Amino acid sequence: INYFENLKNKFYFKGGDVSFLKNKDTLIKIKNLDYSNFGFKKNHLSGNLFDKKFKASLKGKNNDISFKILETGITATFIFDNINYEKKVSGASKINILNNFLKFNFELNNEEMIIKKLTFRNKDLSTSSFGTIKFNPFFSINSNIIIKKINKNLFDDIDLKKIFLNKEIIRKINGNSKIIYKEKKLIKNYLNNILLDFNLAYGRLDFSSEIVISGGKIICKGDSILTEDYPRLYFNCKFDIKDQKKLFVDISLPNNSKNGSFILLVDGNLNIFNKKVNFKNIKINN
Repeated sequence: INYFENLKNKFYFKGGDVSFLKNKDTLIKIKNLDYSNFGFKKNHLSGNLFDKKFKASLKGKNNDISFKILETGITATFIFDNINYEKKVSGASKINILNNFLKFNFELNNEEMIIKKLTFRNKDLSTSSFGTIKFNPFFSINSNIIIKKINKNLFDDIDLKKIFLNKEIIRKINGNSKIIYKEKKLIKNYLNNILLDFNLAYGRLDFSSEIVISGGKIICKGDSILTEDYPRLYFNCKFDIKDQKKLFVDISLPNNSKNGSFILLVDGNLNIFNKKVNFKNIKINN
């Protein structure tokens, strides 16, 4: 775009194929691209992206971008407040992918993208977050995510087998993420705040979590090799219950014990595909 802007002659590009490269690797390829730097269609682009027709336009002194992939429900707007093509680009974006709405501010350079004030929402999920995506020397994501609303049935539609078949992609996703759940009621009224901290590096997942429940909390840690053919999640959990009566009432269990508190220690592993749990040890009050 910077090159086209500095051309003194009028320029019209029709039906061409353009590849965007980085280190000689193709990132994106656009087919049948039309572009003009003059006239009625000045700074309007159209063509085929991912075998779908798209339209885009550049407006204003910073070349703000409006983008649409036709007949897909995908639209995006990028408003730039600083453009230095060799050093840094910053601005704000609004993206709609099939009624999944994404909005965030960003700073982008050759090494990383800093994401601020990100909000995401659809009919099942609402979150806010911030973080950093690093490109060099390797790809990694560090993020902090606050879940404001979630439909627990959302997990029923996730096919983990299809996700874990992409082992090469999993090996390339590295980083650390913190997830905080703050909605008051997820399952009836006995599961409250959730704090999940996990680190992913070359297919190995390490995690720790703290879940506040009625009458106490659950503290867990564990790990898994996600690139194995049949991955297992190994866990070690401590149920620290201070008010047994409150917990048992909320989960509809009889409370005949005189002891108002207990500590339950559990360790074992979860077969991720079969959703079966194997317990190695279960201890209550030692």
